[in-house]
Amino acid sequence: MNESALEGFVKIVEMNSFSAAADALYISQSALSQQIRTLEGQLKLELFQHVPRRVVLTPAGQDFYPQAKMILNLYQNAVKHAQAVRLHTNPPERHILIAYCHEALRICTDRRTVHPFFAGAPTLCAPQ
Repeated sequence: MNESALEGFVKIVEMNSFSAAADALYISQSALSQQIRTLEGQLKLELFQHVPRRVVLTPAGQDFYPQAKMILNLYQNAVKHAQAVRLHTNPPERHILIAYCHEALRICTDRRTVHPFFAGAPTLCAPQ
């Protein structure tokens, strides 16, 4: 299963036409039909009833459509997100983890002005 097969399936359902979907995807109708046959073979089920000049989803196709659309949207969003990270535009939230040892904590808390972050630390980390 690949993106173009899912995109083809979703486009056929939305446009209710193999030929219109093929035109919208800038591929031939025979190439789109082959993608759908391959997808059906991979899924081991028929997505469309084979009715001349009409697009009729099977019950399995009706169930598969909203999930295929969701998978396609997730994939496209993941690609956009990865590209944004690569270009440093709108990167994901990042978290910083600071590890410390008792000695570093002692140095930070021995000062006259203790940073509020470390205020409760000596009692939390005191040996028992």
